[in-house]
Amino acid sequence: MLETKIEPAVAPASSAAPVIEVRRARLADRAAVVKVLQRAFADYDGVLQPPPGALGETEASVRAHLELGPIALAFIEGAPVGAMFIERKGDALFLSRVSVVPEKRGSGITARMVALAEDEARREGVHALTLRVREVLAQNLALFERLGFRETGRHGHEARPDTVMIEMRKGL
Repeated sequence: MLETKIEPAVAPASSAAPVIEVRRARLADRAAVVKVLQRAFADYDGVLQPPPGALGETEASVRAHLELGPIALAFIEGAPVGAMFIERKGDALFLSRVSVVPEKRGSGITARMVALAEDEARREGVHALTLRVREVLAQNLALFERLGFRETGRHGHEARPDTVMIEMRKGL
């Protein structure tokens, strides 16, 4: 009896990868930042406990954050597709609200936003980036590990101690 070797399907050649533009958000971008956050975290509404704080962001809270630090805002063909808050905390820049709209996940947007944060850190003379991720979000943990972050600790969420948060750090 002959064995048949099954070859994996080859995806048809696609057009070039989309051009991702990442820049610092401006005050005029507040609505775009809120929209990205809402779309990116909508899948977790009613699933994660406590609910993601990103779902409560408003134009006013985005304005307040812009006074604390920059927000990376990513675009593909002029449409906002990603956002990430950046804030100086101690000896590092802390990344939060890392958000990519569902249909654009896996296209390198987070890596580009982290690269912008690395540039910000170097400009400020900071030698590390930090962030925290819920333990249950394994795909996010894996992504940040691929981007060079390493686990530095675990603790309970401030609002729900049984929700494990993983602290991560990337040296620059």
